[in-house]
Amino acid sequence: MKRGIIIMVVTVVVLWAGCAGLLAWRRVRDAAMLSQPYAVKTPTGTNYVVQLRDVTIGKLSTGYVLLVTMRLENPNAFELELDRRNLILVDQTKEYYWPSMTGTQTPLIHLPPKSNLDKELLSFVVTDEALQGTLALQVGWRYMVMVKEARPFARSMKSGEFISFRGRDW
Repeated sequence: MKRGIIIMVVTVVVLWAGCAGLLAWRRVRDAAMLSQPYAVKTPTGTNYVVQLRDVTIGKLSTGYVLLVTMRLENPNAFELELDRRNLILVDQTKEYYWPSMTGTQTPLIHLPPKSNLDKELLSFVVTDEALQGTLALQVGWRYMVMVKEARPFARSMKSGEFISFRGRDW
């Protein structure tokens, strides 16, 4: 009798630990997929590296604001100027969202030679419909980085509330 109870308890503990480990592995894998570096090459031969850090979503009275934090690296021996307006957010219906240029965000991002910018911020004002499927960020000519997976964003948020994510599954 005691042996049967012990086996049952051990089995439950092992199953619970296995499920917790699988969930942790999935979250780490999702974060790694979001933050993997992407080497971008332009038709003119310019190279740079883009690595997404995190995505923050905030509720506004008119929709949502999406803040994408990324790391940019310039491996070249010359300075790069990236036009912020070319970093476009695209939703599943092929609606395009250009980054906001208000506040301290300038149209050009300056990358000194052989250096990086650890925290470059892009902000996008998006509609409720944009969050119902995938979102991708165009980081270069014909280079897209997945920001959000296809599952609809169903979390209820109050106006002025912000939530950060380090993965694409939100």
